[in-house]
Amino acid sequence: MRALCPAFAIASLLCAAIPAQTPGAAIQGQVPGYPTDLAMDGFAPFVDSAGAPLRVAAKAVGIADLDGDHNPDVWFLGDGAQTGEVAVRLANSAGLGRFHRRDSMKSSSFVTGATFHTSSLGVDQLLMVDPNSDQLSLLNWYPRVPKGDPRDGYLGGGPSGWKTGTGVYEIVTADVDRNGHDEILVLRSLPNNGTEVIKLVMGTVKNTYLSVDSTVSVVLPVRLEMLQVLDVDGDRQADFAAHAPGYGVVTFRDSGQGSFVFDRFLPFAANTVVDLAAGDLDLNRCDDLAICLRNGVIVLRHHPVGNPDFPSGFDYQVFPNPAGVGNLATCRILDGNGRGTGGGLLLGFPADGSGVVAHPGDPQQFGSSEPWVQPAPADLSGPGPLGRFVLVGDFDNDHDPDVLLQAPSGKEWL
Repeated sequence: MRALCPAFAIASLLCAAIPAQTPGAAIQGQVPGYPTDLAMDGFAPFVDSAGAPLRVAAKAVGIADLDGDHNPDVWFLGDGAQTGEVAVRLANSAGLGRFHRRDSMKSSSFVTGATFHTSSLGVDQLLMVDPNSDQLSLLNWYPRVPKGDPRDGYLGGGPSGWKTGTGVYEIVTADVDRNGHDEILVLRSLPNNGTEVIKLVMGTVKNTYLSVDSTVSVVLPVRLEMLQVLDVDGDRQADFAAHAPGYGVVTFRDSGQGSFVFDRFLPFAANTVVDLAAGDLDLNRCDDLAICLRNGVIVLRHHPVGNPDFPSGFDYQVFPNPAGVGNLATCRILDGNGRGTGGGLLLGFPADGSGVVAHPGDPQQFGSSEPWVQPAPADLSGPGPLGRFVLVGDFDNDHDPDVLLQAPSGKEWL
């Protein structure tokens, strides 16, 4: 317990009310001292091949290059009347910004999913979760004609053979070890409200199919949610963070010896944390963790082992919402210029659909610049928060990151 005291002291400070304003005026649409391509150009509708805005009710969404043309396609796991339907909308260079519905498949047992990147195939795949199955389902995009137009295809697949046990309810993927194949992390429900966190490390290619090289897991006696994969200490091992409702946020590191070891715990009261996000804001090769509260974001910044300026391995920054910005629904971390040469960008998405708030910064002094706010289009209306789903990708091939998010009207906006 003595070792946890510093974390509890910090968390007590963080749990206090964050001020509702920040010094200086929010800057709309332009970041001072940054290249103009870092400014947010604005909102554009996410449209189909005919240019009509898409309305999609979804349990899960993702970006994947399913046909190997290096353009980000979008997939949806449907909700409501489309429950269980996995629909694919493909992009191509001839019509960037327009997404064509090519195919869909139905499975009422799927509850969530994730994109799986692998260098062995040249295309991305989809991993779908059926909590009643002891393994993940793997979906692929198949051309109808061999060596024909890859966009003329269909979605299909089945059991992957990658065992997790039954009860999986969340999944995330990332290539942290940089071997060309994503690691897969899942949350699995256990009796008595416990949770097992399982990591599948993918490796050797066998007859063009990947195999599970190793499995790392840990069991916690609480329910977890908001699973994030990150590299806490820059050792190229996939670590994880998660939220335990009513308790707080916990991080575990992969020891490199086949087990997860406790990293730190920050307690938060129930209904305080609304989202988590991970990414390397200061470009020190250690991923940072953004803890999204309604009135601001706390960033837990991780540092390499042995850094004399941060002997504990971390520090933190608090980013209150600028004046006039409503309660946040979610947040995201992304590299500010998409090329890994500048500072990061912390994005917050208010639940009232009023727009996007961004906190830019350089690698050494992240957060030193004023936040700026991009209002949402005035004609957005209807139920649902702006930013319920947030995806980051380069949708227009200009080498800068774009953000795809769900608007209150049920449309998807780019």
